[in-house]
Amino acid sequence: MGEADRIFRWSFTLLFGIGAAAGLATVTALLWWPLFWFVFSVLSVCWVGLVIDGIRKQNSGENLAILNRSRDWQAKELPAEFQFIDRDTTIGEITQKIGPYSKVRGEDDVQAAQFNLPNKCALLVFAEPPLRPQSRVRGIRFYRDRDFIELFP
Repeated sequence: MGEADRIFRWSFTLLFGIGAAAGLATVTALLWWPLFWFVFSVLSVCWVGLVIDGIRKQNSGENLAILNRSRDWQAKELPAEFQFIDRDTTIGEITQKIGPYSKVRGEDDVQAAQFNLPNKCALLVFAEPPLRPQSRVRGIRFYRDRDFIELFP
């Protein structure tokens, strides 16, 4: 997702929330008019706070892949200890340097070996199917927190 798409999405989310706050405040104003501004203000402030928190988390990389381009990546984008990985690297070579993978994600045509790291990070290595030690790397994703991998189980 490009920067323009991200800005559009967050702007739409912000405007939607403020619109919903205005709608709910209008409904409460039918009961008592002075309540409109109080309800609108409280709901708007809460919504703006949620949007700011979401943007902050997205920009800091929390709960998201640090490297989320499974096909279009370069080794220099990875943390230093994984920069040895390139498209000619096999799963077997990675397991020799990092250790065994903890689980396999995906199905027949798209499979990824998940390497759980001690600091709760995870490295997903997409390989040529079927996944075996001789399979070469097709793509890679690196996550700060393996609990938030939003990919097939």
